[in-house]
Formats: sequence, C-alpha cells, structure tokens
Amino acid sequence: YLSAFPEEFFDRLRDGKPVWAPFYTLHKIMAGLLDMHTLTNNPQALDVLQGMARWTGRWAQPLGDEHMARVLEREYGGMNEMFYNLAAVTARDGYKDLAHRFDHERFFAPLAQGHDELKGLHANTNIPKVVGAARRYELTGELRYRRIAEYFWRQVTTQRAYCTGGTSNGEGWNAEPAVLSTELSGYTQEDCTTYNMLKLTRHIFGWTADPACADFYERALFNGIIGSQHPHDGEKLYYVNLAAGLWKLFGTPGQDYWCCTGTMSESFSQFGDSIYFHDDAGVYVNLFIASELNWSERGVRLVQETQFPEEEGTTLRIQTAKPVRFALRIRVPYWATHGGTAALNGRTLDGFAGPGGYFVLERTWRNGDSVAVKLPMSLHLHPMPDDPTLAAVMYGPLVLAGRLGTDGLTPDVLRAEPTKPRTIPEYKGQPIPPPELRAQGAERLAGRGLEFRAAGEKGAVTLVPFHTIFDQRYAIYWRLTT
Repeated sequence: YLSAFPEEFFDRLRDGKPVWAPFYTLHKIMAGLLDMHTLTNNPQALDVLQGMARWTGRWAQPLGDEHMARVLEREYGGMNEMFYNLAAVTARDGYKDLAHRFDHERFFAPLAQGHDELKGLHANTNIPKVVGAARRYELTGELRYRRIAEYFWRQVTTQRAYCTGGTSNGEGWNAEPAVLSTELSGYTQEDCTTYNMLKLTRHIFGWTADPACADFYERALFNGIIGSQHPHDGEKLYYVNLAAGLWKLFGTPGQDYWCCTGTMSESFSQFGDSIYFHDDAGVYVNLFIASELNWSERGVRLVQETQFPEEEGTTLRIQTAKPVRFALRIRVPYWATHGGTAALNGRTLDGFAGPGGYFVLERTWRNGDSVAVKLPMSLHLHPMPDDPTLAAVMYGPLVLAGRLGTDGLTPDVLRAEPTKPRTIPEYKGQPIPPPELRAQGAERLAGRGLEFRAAGEKGAVTLVPFHTIFDQRYAIYWRLTT
C-alpha cells in the first residue's frame, strides 16, 4: 500500500462511511508510476506499481458485484484505464480482470443503449470511466465499449460543451442535452474535464480518423488548456469562468493544490501528443503547431513551421535520406469557410479540400519537399444551442473575450478561493450578465495583432483571444443586438 493517507480511508469507502475519493489519488500515483516505467524504462517504478496493484486486488476481491457497484459511485479517477494499460504493458490478463471490476456498469448501461442520462452527474467523476471503456475496447475488441465511448463523446462535445470546448457547471451536468444558456456561472468548465475529454478524443480519433475529433481537440486546446496557466508564476485554474464580468481565478503559490493543479500540469506536458497521427499509408497533420515529427519507421522527418494562430496557415518540410511514398493528410478545419490554398514546392495545387476534411497529397516525397498551406480565418458566432440570441464571437478556432476592465481586482481578489462567490459589478452602467453586443460589423484592428473592435450598447468593446486574457474581467457570451 502506498498513498497519501492511511489505509483506514479505504475501510471507510468499503463500509459506506463518509470519505472522499481515495481511489482518485491512488490512480494518480499508479498512473504516474506506469508513465515512469514506459517513458523512462524505470524497472523500480513497475515493481512498486505491481505491488500497489496486488494490494488493490486483495482489497477488491472480497467485495461482491453489488458492493463494488456502490464503491464505484464515489469518484475513483481512471482506475479502470490504468489497469487496462498495465495489462497491455505486462501482458497479464489478471490486470485486465481487475480493470473490469472498475468498469461502472450502472453508468455504462444507458450509454451503451444510446441514452443520455448524464443530467445530475458529476462530470469529472465519469469522464475517466469512459476513457477506461475506450481502453477495454482496444484491448478486447468488444464493440459495446466502443459504442459507449463514441456515444458519450458525441453527447458531451455536441450537446454539453461550451464554445470553448469545455463542459460542466459547478462540476456537474445540471441540465438536459443542448440546454446551456442557463449554465453560465463562475464555476463552469472544471479544467479536469477538458483534460480528460482530450484523452478520450485521442482514442476515438485513433479508431475513426474523424476530422470532427481534431476540430474539437483544437478548440478545447486553444480555449480551454492554453491560457489556463498564469504566465508569471505558473499557477493553474480550477474553473474556466464563463459568466460575464468575472476573471480567471488562479491558485496561490504554495497554498492551492486542487485536482486541476495536477491535471493541468499533465496537460502542459502533452502539447506534442496529438499534432500528428499515422497509419501504414501516411501521416495526419491535425494541429498547426511549430514542431518536428520523427517518423522513424519510414525514415522521415516532418518539420512544421508556423506562428499559428497569429499566422493563417503552416509550412511542412520533408527531410528524408531517400525517396519515400506516403499520404500527407492536412486537416482543413471546420472554420476554414473562406477557402484555402496549398502549394507544393512553390506551385499552387488544385482541388483543395473543403472545411471539415483533409487535403491529401499522396506521392513519392524527396528530401527538401515543402507544402505551404493557407487557411484564412474569419469572424463567426457560436450560439447557445437553446438560445441563438446568446452567442460567443470566434475567430477561426479562437474564442474572443471582451475586455471589461479591472474594477475591484485587487491582488487578494485575483487569487481568492474559487469556490467562494465573487463580485460582478456593472460595466458602464449595463447589467452583467450578459452584456449586449452588435457582432455584425466587428472589425480587426490594423497593426494590433488578433485584436478586434465591436459595438456594445454602451460603447465600443475590444475583443481578444480568450487564452491571452489575464488579471482582468471579461465577457465570453453576449446578447446579440442589431
């Protein structure tokens, strides 16, 4: 047994007594040990992990299925996913059986039938369970678990996600599907949920190569992850507040260690893991991030040069010792509705793909070949599904935030406890939320980077990418006027 608290906490969990989430912490330790083994080939980490796994097996073995089902009502992180991963690494089916004991059938059953019964549930308790279902499908081929994962992903990303790609209000799903206009507060989008939805998205893209997965990933990455760490001291967010007039509330150094402190640390170590995917036929370029891919199986290096999103496009350069044939698939995002272009070695190509797909170049590549892609971005609205007059303004994949000033934001207020109420003053005499905005006629300001100006009822509003906003009040959703 190895954890941050006494074994007696697990006795409480077994006996149905008050205790909060001991398996959540155990999962983090065990998953970290597995990473140490797989990423650094540390044999001691695997030894310690397998000792913890034996302890977990002994703890769970006496519990019948109904008793275990009650245990699984308490948040337990990704214990099923971790044991499936351990089974894959060690080729021991016993770990797969132990993982299955952490598959929460009461939660999975309606999802397997295509029923959304998420209302009233704690979001981040349940998203990791579905990541575990995805791993079970990958290890066993049981299609039921793929259906669970894909249906859940569709429901959350299309029916329960904000413009930022994030989900949850007060850490839960409080409304029916596609009802979000009543779900704006200072407690929206717990950061852990975004981290775990991106994990699930990676799995589903690996099965389907669906560009909608990559579109969602980009939106959640730029608007939910980037911008969730303070540039001065590295502190993280708990909630991504979406009610107008609020501000990003970061932790206090040396004092705050939330669940999101951990998951955001993981998120900021993973920027490179979903830029590229590959199959036997070629490479998918899903994200426009300056990077270098070493595709060692084919003897290819792919260098991506871009300043995206400040730059509307990217350049890909091929490095190879000998000619090699493969398909280069470049994502054309859903937001690229104003056309795009691609040039191979300086020559413009015909047949560029429409938004929501891939532009595919299958050819024999030689050292020094380059592909330059232009993807013009434009302003567009992201309305609430249940209230089209309440909308966010976006530029390409970027959510734009309206600057509302720093009134009342003293240092102690900027770093207050996120679970306590915050003050939301009026802005130029108009009540918040939501402020009014005339989105039609919004324009980009020359020489000011990604800065825009739109007309509000009480004067001009400056809009900037949400991930660049720090230490000031803002608005994301607006009541549209003409």
